[in-house]
Amino acid sequence: MTRLFTFLLLGTMMLLVPEFKMYAADKKVGSVDYYNYAEGGEKPATPSSTTQKFYNSEGVLSFELTSSGLTTYAYNESGLLSEAVSYYSSYDLNQWVFSSKTSYEYDASNQIVRQNSLNEAGEITGYTSFENYINGKYQDRKSMSADGSTVYYWQQFEYTFNAGVLETTIQKYKPSAEDDAVILGKIEYVYTNDLLESEAFSPVVDGNYDNTAQGAYVITYDYDAEGNLTSDTNSSISRWGNYVAVNDYNYHDYSADYLPLNIAAQVISGEGIAPNTVQLTWDASTSGDVTGYMVIVDNLVEGIVTETTYTTSALTNGNHMFGVVAVVNGKTSTATDLVTLNVADAGVIPATNLSVVSISDPDESGAYPVELSWDAPVSDSEITSYRVYYSQYSYTEFTETSGIVNIPSWYAVGQDEFGDEIGLDVNLYVVTIYTTGIADPSNSVTVNAVDGTYTAIDDFEVNTSVVTMYPNPASSYVNFTEPVMVKIYTLSGSVAAVYNSYVESVNIEELTNGIYIVETTTITGGKTQTKLMVK
Repeated sequence: MTRLFTFLLLGTMMLLVPEFKMYAADKKVGSVDYYNYAEGGEKPATPSSTTQKFYNSEGVLSFELTSSGLTTYAYNESGLLSEAVSYYSSYDLNQWVFSSKTSYEYDASNQIVRQNSLNEAGEITGYTSFENYINGKYQDRKSMSADGSTVYYWQQFEYTFNAGVLETTIQKYKPSAEDDAVILGKIEYVYTNDLLESEAFSPVVDGNYDNTAQGAYVITYDYDAEGNLTSDTNSSISRWGNYVAVNDYNYHDYSADYLPLNIAAQVISGEGIAPNTVQLTWDASTSGDVTGYMVIVDNLVEGIVTETTYTTSALTNGNHMFGVVAVVNGKTSTATDLVTLNVADAGVIPATNLSVVSISDPDESGAYPVELSWDAPVSDSEITSYRVYYSQYSYTEFTETSGIVNIPSWYAVGQDEFGDEIGLDVNLYVVTIYTTGIADPSNSVTVNAVDGTYTAIDDFEVNTSVVTMYPNPASSYVNFTEPVMVKIYTLSGSVAAVYNSYVESVNIEELTNGIYIVETTTITGGKTQTKLMVK
């Protein structure tokens, strides 16, 4: 029987690999355990990571979970993968956020011809083209700019077949359309009983293929009695040593009858119920083989229940994804589609009245102690801590509404044009951390610890005028609901941008990430000051 080859999609990476028998109609790969260790050592008892795979009622891969993220998949009318979207849990934002999006395009023969990378707005930021197919395999792969004007990386592949079976692949790099391709190495394939036993890559060194050089690898494949792939083992040579990477494939039972039905998610409230608590409900599977249900919230397995309802703990503000998976014979099986729900605790409000109590001389480490105090927000929502930031990413955490921040000398001390030591202005502000989210920053104070001076920027109230600025946060443009003149200030009071003509939108792409004060003046002279977060 002729071995077929297909494309294996790993996130946004695409590899040309043999088409393995990875599942039958009633059995699919439910999880993949990954191990990594030095050659000569023992395989660890526990995997470095595990990818859990979940299939919908039609038997196609619906989403995958890892310890750090979730990827969802969508398909076109021909059943081909059309889109993959990845999300991750951001510690800084304390919410579930977009990571990447990839879309796929095919020709009339269902061969992939283009793989697009997109941002959250759906704009293509770059793409990979696949061209010049032979026996179902592309010979050219180009990483391109979004408009197709620039080739970032051009790979070429030269294949050798024997009775339709792929025996070798020569990998090449083409610097430009005018340059000859440079051979990078060769992959050789070995088959046993019509199953791929191994593939070995030998890089080119001094004009020869060398399977002992850095970059060389051998992948071996193992199967069960039914021909299902059970593991692959990659032994590779790198500049840091020889390493082994193993993927173990675990198979789970599947049936459309196992599907939990009619999943729904809603925020619930009441006495003793924390804000942003979500209740999931669903109808039981029609099959008696289902013994329980795994509940998934974002990329976390919340637990396995036997009832058809589940109540979460308090979630952070933002979008969240929920799913329910049938459990059969102790393993996951058919999954519902994921449902998305946005939760928003209005009690996540900022601290106020940040002020400087004292500035002390530097300590033994050279850091300058600055004592601060602030007022706690008036909120029923649970506060877990306060972060006092002295740079965009550096902060000291407190549980009370006062404390001492030690500003490192590299933030507090600089040099003037003559090389003399001077004090630097350092902006400090408080961010309140809740169980249900992270509040906007408080007012800020600007401290020159060397001079022992400080100034404060008022805590601006929420904009209640007829002029509204949106979106906020923003990354490229902000818009206004009527023509205004605009001044944008940093939290230290420096002018970052000025628009002296009346405008209804301004470009903020050149502003660095952070918090700014936007002052608008209407045609009638009305002024508004609003905080803007640039991300």
